[in-house]
Amino acid sequence: ESCTEKKALETLKSVLQKEEIIFTYKLKKGQALFCNNKFIAHGRNKFFDSNEPDNKKRKLIRLWIQDEQ
Repeated sequence: ESCTEKKALETLKSVLQKEEIIFTYKLKKGQALFCNNKFIAHGRNKFFDSNEPDNKKRKLIRLWIQDEQ
């Protein structure tokens, strides 16, 4: 990685950590969140799954939705 690339990544990291642009949301049971990765940078906190049987564990499904343009 070049000096320019390193500086660009440091600048991006600095901007993304600004409190005034961070939105935190905790999903409740039965809720879903959709976002467009072309317009939103997103992350998630560490997740601890249940020790209960499989029917109590989190189910994560990745889905790609494409606009027919």
